[in-house]
Formats: sequence, C-alpha cells, structure tokens
Amino acid sequence: MAKLPLDDPRWNELKIRNGSATGVPDILRRLLNDPLNDEVFADLWPELCSEDTAWSAAYAAIPYVNDIAAKRPTENRTEHLWTVGYVVMCTEDEGQIPRDLVAEYHEALPVTLAMLAESIVHKHGRDDTRYLLAACAALQGHVKLGELLANLDCGCPHCEEELEY
Repeated sequence: MAKLPLDDPRWNELKIRNGSATGVPDILRRLLNDPLNDEVFADLWPELCSEDTAWSAAYAAIPYVNDIAAKRPTENRTEHLWTVGYVVMCTEDEGQIPRDLVAEYHEALPVTLAMLAESIVHKHGRDDTRYLLAACAALQGHVKLGELLANLDCGCPHCEEELEY
C-alpha cells in the first residue's frame, strides 16, 4: 500500500488541530518502534481528528495508524481502529481529502476493517465494544449509524436522559 513517506516535505503542508503536521512523522516513527505506547497515541489522535473535524494530516497518517495497530495484540487495538472510523465519520465529502492522499486513504480503509473484524471477537468492555461497532459501521459506509453508536453515551437525543444499555 502506498503511503506518504515519513521524510516527505509534504507533511509540512498538512494540518493538524494545532497547526502544522511537521512533527507528526516523528511521532509516527516513535509509535512504529513502540506500538504499545498508549500515552503517545492518546496525544496524537486528537491532533488528527477531533471536535468532529478530520485535519489533512489524518489522511496521510491512517496507513501508519494501521501499521501501528497491526503490531498490537488484536484485543488491544480499539483506540487505533476507532480513530480511523472517526476520521471516516468526520469526512463530510471527498473534497476534504487532499487529492494526493485520496488513493492511499481509500486503500487503508479495508485494512482497518479487516483488523476490526479480527479484534471484535475478543471480549471488550461496553465502551470499547460500542466504539468498535461505530467504527465498523462507518467503515462499511453507514456513517450516521456509526455516529449514533459513538454518541450513545451522550444520552437520549430527545430527553437527554442517560441511556441504559
């Protein structure tokens, strides 16, 4: 699968939540060498996609997020797989994806879905199960269902009471 090389100057033009994605390649290298470093990944993913927004660097990073997830135990990939699903949910239209990253982004999504299928069969807590199902729905093209599943912790959309599930 094609990826934007980590030493490509194009990273300097891509954006994250707090500006330039210049430092993202170093973070991805660090995670590729230490894929179980949850703290570093927890700092990275909101820079790629949060607040219902996917920034341009997310599309270049997804193939690497898959590589990192693949190096983790199958039962311990939720945050990585969820991140990719969340990027899908936050992508309003194809025009949002930088043209030179469209192909690699779309090539990465079936890889994520396959890892998700391997991971979902393991026992998870309620929230991890919900996030995996939300990512699965989004990756299958059911973005609104993914959003619904992801937001179940927000309560009933009509009365705002906490949902018991």
